[in-house]
Amino acid sequence: MINTKSIQVTIYGRPYRVKVKPDEQDAVANAVKKINELVTQFAGSYDGDVQDFMAMTALYIATEHNKINEIQPDQDFILQKLNTLSQLLDN
Repeated sequence: MINTKSIQVTIYGRPYRVKVKPDEQDAVANAVKKINELVTQFAGSYDGDVQDFMAMTALYIATEHNKINEIQPDQDFILQKLNTLSQLLDN
């Protein structure tokens, strides 16, 4: 069984209970902080309600995630080429 811990996080004033692995607790806390920053930023910049700001935050985070995933294949290709060069230099 996976060892999880129940923690409470607060996103834009609303508490949520989530289960996390002990080694993921800092990552979750950082994600909550980023979400709160983005929701506050959108609330200060646009008209709408909390649901609108949460949706805009989700869209922003998903877009950033997709950008990172698009870059990953390039990094894998570069690492493969660097490994090949390293092997050639070792011979």
